[in-house]
Amino acid sequence: MRLTLSRFGSILVQDQGLVWDDTLRHRQIPLDRSSLQAIHLFSTEPTQMADPEMAGSRTAPELLVALKSLEVVLEVDGSRYQEEVSLLDNWGRWSTQTRLYNFSTRIESTDNVVPPAEANAWLVERGERDAAPARFVDTEPGALALPTEVREVTRRDFDDVLSQRRTVRRFERREIELRTISTLLKKSVALSDVRQRSNGDQKYMNFFRSAPSAGARASTEVYLIALSVEGVSSGCYRYNPASHSILLVGERPSLESLDYALGGQSWLLDCPALLVYSVNLPSLMWKYPHGRTYRVGLLDVGHISQSVIMTAWALNLGSNFTAFFREQALESSLAIDPGSEVLAGICGFGYAADDDPQTQGVHE
Repeated sequence: MRLTLSRFGSILVQDQGLVWDDTLRHRQIPLDRSSLQAIHLFSTEPTQMADPEMAGSRTAPELLVALKSLEVVLEVDGSRYQEEVSLLDNWGRWSTQTRLYNFSTRIESTDNVVPPAEANAWLVERGERDAAPARFVDTEPGALALPTEVREVTRRDFDDVLSQRRTVRRFERREIELRTISTLLKKSVALSDVRQRSNGDQKYMNFFRSAPSAGARASTEVYLIALSVEGVSSGCYRYNPASHSILLVGERPSLESLDYALGGQSWLLDCPALLVYSVNLPSLMWKYPHGRTYRVGLLDVGHISQSVIMTAWALNLGSNFTAFFREQALESSLAIDPGSEVLAGICGFGYAADDDPQTQGVHE
């Protein structure tokens, strides 16, 4: 019999001290000094297993039995070991942090799930004790109100919009009209309704827009990087979906610094306008205070990005999307606090240089 350490656990620092976090079984096990020494002993690669007899000379037998029963230490070829080997066939290619997050935020059949009525009662109590974070203000000093008159949609057939949309990476050197950007934001990002729930038992506001959002929290923040937009000074703006306005939060970055922030994706520099999406964490965590909420925030961004991209196509604008960028560089330009917002994606917009689907996916 040979032993090795589980590859689906990690040592975390908690208020009560160090714990072993078992991400497959969703349990945390307090660790003392002897446990840490034993874990260190078995922390070699699976091809270099520790001899249990040697381990027994350095680890109390009862401790070894406990670590095995808790599946911190595994028997090679045991059922838990085989389970991990099977999972690592795919998940071994991902970073350890990604693997641990995914499995720690799954809802397993053995996990307790709070019934909806109990969850609603908790939320009512939460609202009375701790008010929901403020989301949007009606007016902001210095904000630029966008035109309320929307532009006529070019492509009216919904089926055509769905079937013909393509990613565009080559654009005409042409600015976007302010009314076009305003229409894009108004139809796809602006709030369409703000109200309490109909039964009146939730004393907080729900926000509605064309795309769904978890708990009606409208967790996606949208920023405009205006590079060539008619009637708007070049710069970085935060969009307010309640007042349909933009507020300057930073100067226009140089092309060199923007190219660096975008990881060398130079076709984005040809776009006259970029929309940057982030997840507002306090808004979501107030209603859903658990780790799975991070997944939901990214899904919210996907929902609204699809709405934006389809609206852009209907307005005869080409677009593209990327989730590859240097967060710190963009956070500085957009005045984003990484402690409360998570950058999640960027859409570039402009007028396509041509409509050839064979070349538009490639930037030259």
